[in-house]
Amino acid sequence: MSNSWIKKVYEKIVLIPATPDEKDLLKKWFSLPHIRRWWHDGWSEKVYDGVSNNYQNLEIDQTFIVSLDGEYIGMAQVYSELENGTTYLNAGEQGIRFMIGETRYLNKKIGRSIVKALAVKIFESASIERIICEPEVDNWAAIITLKRSGFRDQGKVKRPGRNVMRLSLVRHLFLSKTN
Repeated sequence: MSNSWIKKVYEKIVLIPATPDEKDLLKKWFSLPHIRRWWHDGWSEKVYDGVSNNYQNLEIDQTFIVSLDGEYIGMAQVYSELENGTTYLNAGEQGIRFMIGETRYLNKKIGRSIVKALAVKIFESASIERIICEPEVDNWAAIITLKRSGFRDQGKVKRPGRNVMRLSLVRHLFLSKTN
């Protein structure tokens, strides 16, 4: 698939702040085999809490429903806890998680468009200099998506109960490629 196809998909991606109305949809996605393998229950509780309490502050935590052509296809989460037990962030860094819940949208390079839309939204904040994502070391789909989205490999890291690949995207490099 060409970069022009990815650009067309990116232009159709909409990140919609999740509301309590989407909790059942999120629960359905979190239960699917292709998500369960990589998604941890503690993350689900954080998403449900944020959605239930209607957190809508991108600089703290926010969950988005990913829409493509008006259809809800996945979820993206932004978080900023400095030490949440699973990711360790410094000041000026924001963590992300993302997934495609609807299986017919898997393996179509849509993940790159989701990551780009999320990065554009995050870097609208002048205080964020770096985005961090830490997929499991054998989650090649996520690692490849992130690297092709401009994330750089920071090496393998041991977290409680898991081994992850720490990847980062720096504001000035991302903006220089998108402008």
